[in-house]
Amino acid sequence: MENLKSQVKFIQEIKTQEILDVAKKKAQQIISDAKEKAETKKNQKLAKISEELNEKEQMDLALTERDSKNKLLNLKYHLYEEAISKSENYLKTFIRKNQAKYASSLNNLIIEATMRLNKNEFEILLNSRDAELVEADLKQLESKISSLKGEQIKIRVSKETLNAMGGVIARTIDKKQIYNNTLETRLAKFTAESGQKIMETLFEGAKQ
Repeated sequence: MENLKSQVKFIQEIKTQEILDVAKKKAQQIISDAKEKAETKKNQKLAKISEELNEKEQMDLALTERDSKNKLLNLKYHLYEEAISKSENYLKTFIRKNQAKYASSLNNLIIEATMRLNKNEFEILLNSRDAELVEADLKQLESKISSLKGEQIKIRVSKETLNAMGGVIARTIDKKQIYNNTLETRLAKFTAESGQKIMETLFEGAKQ
């Protein structure tokens, strides 16, 4: 009887130890899994934070680059406008200081304008200063244009005063044909055609 009790007690102790061992292993596994999950979660969070930081850095860099490009474009535009303004001032100074040369240039502008019109009678619009210059030399101008066209032409100076820096607007008497050859129009045409070259000159070949 005592032996049986001892065996039962021994078996119970063994089973208890086994249960404790299993429980201990399970506990250790749970702890290990928890640590692994915590580490994984931590790494994921760190990776996410790093990714967000990289995205922010890239966004900040992109914004900085865009801002720099905008500033450069604004600078180019400012210098371009300044170059055009200086060209206008140069023309005004040239007209004021070189009346004879300008009178010759004005005649050439009138000749070019009337040659573009397919008629033999024209009305030309000028500013008040230029109207006086042309009136003084109108017959000679008519003769030269007649020679170039190969037919007798007639020009009259309009009573309308042109609000322009210089140059001419020529039109046929019936006003169906008009050619604008003012200095402003020629300058605008030049800048439109040569804008990129002006930019390249200002920025030593830099493209927009």
